[in-house]
Amino acid sequence: MSSIYDGLPDISRVLQESSALVAARSANLSISRLIGSNLVVEMSKVLQEKHSSFAVHNSLAALSNPLSSYLQHEQGLARLASLPMIDKSTISLFAANSSIGRIAEYSLLAEKNFAVIEMACLGSQISMDEKYRPLLSETLTNYSKSFSDLWESYESTPRSFVELSPTLVRIPPIEYFNTSSIIEKISFKGNDDAEEELLTSDLLIENEETLTSLLPKMNPDLLNLWLGAKQALESDNIDKVRHFATSARELITQVLHILSPDNDLIRWTNNPVEHIQNGKPTRKARLLFILRDINNDHFKSFIEADIKAVLQFIDLFQEGAHSVKSKLTDNQLMALKLKAESTLKYLLQIYYETK
Repeated sequence: MSSIYDGLPDISRVLQESSALVAARSANLSISRLIGSNLVVEMSKVLQEKHSSFAVHNSLAALSNPLSSYLQHEQGLARLASLPMIDKSTISLFAANSSIGRIAEYSLLAEKNFAVIEMACLGSQISMDEKYRPLLSETLTNYSKSFSDLWESYESTPRSFVELSPTLVRIPPIEYFNTSSIIEKISFKGNDDAEEELLTSDLLIENEETLTSLLPKMNPDLLNLWLGAKQALESDNIDKVRHFATSARELITQVLHILSPDNDLIRWTNNPVEHIQNGKPTRKARLLFILRDINNDHFKSFIEADIKAVLQFIDLFQEGAHSVKSKLTDNQLMALKLKAESTLKYLLQIYYETK
């Protein structure tokens, strides 16, 4: 944690700290205190005393390394789950211990991205129309606040962190990092460092494998729509940005609707006045329905803010595609692709994790 933290910019030198940067620093302080509380370390000790087989299990080498890849981590947890006398709560405790390093890395790099951004220059690298800036700034502020609130809740009630599954607990820091990456790339002229490039590469591989596996289970047509969007973005078509943005929004919308059927949601809600408008469920209601088996209000609030943010990014690229197409770089398009795919991935993961 200290080695990563030492690499961050000194935000005391930033003349006008943005609300997003302040919230990012607050979240990282909460993560630091959560680690510093020795809670996760103590859990690890208890587990090792309880299960002597941990000492010789090969999966621990990968699990104990915060820089190990997600795929190695998942394979290690699967091996752990196969051991005799290992229950689900034990796996959750150990997963919290093994993943906290990578979680901190995502969050710290997000703060690093926010530190170089001036809110007055939001979207300057894609010649974004100034009319979008106030709305984007407000969304970003609320989004960062929801991330900070989530980690403050974990700090005050550590069990709420441990009780979420390993898959779910990774979602907010990954999405926060992805969002910061988009904002940084459309607002600041700079290059990614090697560490950020490695994280991005890992996430792209993870998205590819997860979506290829889970989308066909839901509907084969969704997989074809996603593959078509990817092919469009990789082509030389002058309208590729608009094509990808349209397909990405349609994919997210379809997945939200499939995971929250109107009739099921209407039967479930106890607040139809707020959740149903013009005879149809609101987007917030759909998310609450999808997240209904997750007992963590701060987690739900973050997911709601994240969906709002990704749709706003998609609309920004889509509506401005013709005017900014000559200025869009491969890195900017890759950041949008990563964010859209990650959103699809975690919606599917939440469904299959909690159904």
